[in-house]
Amino acid sequence: KPCFDAGELLGWTGDLHARYARFFGRHDAQPYGVFLRHNPVNAGGGVGLHHAFVTTFGKDSCEDLDKIRITLAHEMFHTFQPFITEPGGLESSWFGEGLATFYQARLPFRFGLLTPAQYINDVNWTAARYYTSVMARVPNSEVPRRFWADTRIRTLPYDRGMLYFAALDDELRKASAGKRSLDDLVMAMLALEASGKRTRNADWETLLEQHLGDAAV
Repeated sequence: KPCFDAGELLGWTGDLHARYARFFGRHDAQPYGVFLRHNPVNAGGGVGLHHAFVTTFGKDSCEDLDKIRITLAHEMFHTFQPFITEPGGLESSWFGEGLATFYQARLPFRFGLLTPAQYINDVNWTAARYYTSVMARVPNSEVPRRFWADTRIRTLPYDRGMLYFAALDDELRKASAGKRSLDDLVMAMLALEASGKRTRNADWETLLEQHLGDAAV
């Protein structure tokens, strides 16, 4: 039995799933399963399944409930977001994980499901982990080879990707006087996927050039 109200947490998660579906225009969105499992050793992690996630809790999870919410928001976002499929896997993890880390608090905050303090705490936590990491200068090209060998390498696509997308979102808003944001590029990538295209870095670069010019590429 967790120390927090599991019913309230899963109610929050269900509300978020419905809002994700509306945001992405997904009237056909599949149900999303959440499993809570006690872990006395290293609580807080989990494992993704098909349209589902197993997350773990421990005796101190009441103090980390915001992190559990944001983990669920991150994992659920993966079921809606676009991906770069060529190259696939860890080589493009900067895109998939970076987007999910950027939006994991941004969308719940926008939907009124996180407070401003909860939102900025998540942003600062990610930024602090990156800017204090001795691996912060390891290039993305090293991530696939060393991803499972070193946790400090494994977090780079999440943290560096989030900071890249945060900077890009700011540039898009300023360049368009607030009429465009990262949301527009995300939706454009989803439209490419929906057309049956296997998305590549070149597709992302085309969008960057259209909106911000060669410098963004």
